Amino acid sequence: IWFLIAYFANTAIIQRATGAHSLERKENKRVYNLVENLCMSQGMPMPKVNVIEDDSLNAFASGINNRTFTVSLSRGIINKLDDDELEGVIAHELSHIRNRDVRLLIVSIVFVGIFAMLTEIAFRMLLHSPRSRSSSNSKNGNGIYRWSR
Repeated sequence: IWFLIAYFANTAIIQRATGAHSLERKENKRVYNLVENLCMSQGMPMPKVNVIEDDSLNAFASGINNRTFTVSLSRGIINKLDDDELEGVIAHELSHIRNRDVRLLIVSIVFVGIFAMLTEIAFRMLLHSPRSRSSSNSKNGNGIYRWSR
């Protein structure tokens, strides 16, 4: 269940976690045209473009398929880099999409989360299992079980 939720909702989860919102052509023609020109030159479909309202210099790609591929750019990187520099950053992120690195990353993160949860459950079951208590199951004076070593 966790895998299905993460697989289908990863874009929404990432957007909420980063506070990103969609960038339309009319909002910022410069960025939109840079992404569009790079996609056309490589013959790849145009991903969604998101903006994170933050002054940091950050950019990342995400998504599982053509419908969900997204390039997210912080407001800081958009404002501080010139067109050539920003085009290089966007091209780098598009290469992650084209090589399907982002799909592998998301699937890996989901599986790591699942295994971490299962390990935590197993560890807690081991800690709280009756076998970890002393064989006599005797309590000390304050009603707490003594643990065997």
